[in-house]
Amino acid sequence: MMNSKARALANYIASQIDASPKTQTELSKEAGFRHPNFLSMIRTGKAKVPIARVPALADALEVPQQELLQRCMEAYQPEVHRVLQFVIPAYSMTPDELMVLRGYRELKRRGVVGSNGVRIMPLRGNRKRGAVRS
Repeated sequence: MMNSKARALANYIASQIDASPKTQTELSKEAGFRHPNFLSMIRTGKAKVPIARVPALADALEVPQQELLQRCMEAYQPEVHRVLQFVIPAYSMTPDELMVLRGYRELKRRGVVGSNGVRIMPLRGNRKRGAVRS
């Protein structure tokens, strides 16, 4: 019997397949599945997405790899999923959140952000006349 998360994953994958302009054969090939019927089995929940195929399947379906991985882990390995969320905070971040974190790290590397917080640096050429400086 399939748990609710596995059913939700199968429904999600089915909706992504239906929304794709690609045929199921094309999607299967791009995802690295030897037989197109394996993707049919995944969409109905009769087969699990092999974790090693998540990046290729996500790319074929044009969905974020991280999102598909999280959905698969939550459905198939919920305990591992919870541990990963706890131990690796970036595991559960959205691509936008990761971009902000990478930007912060770059600012820190450049010395714009110090260990005691953000250091305010004047912006060249962007100050409006009469603007109050913090």
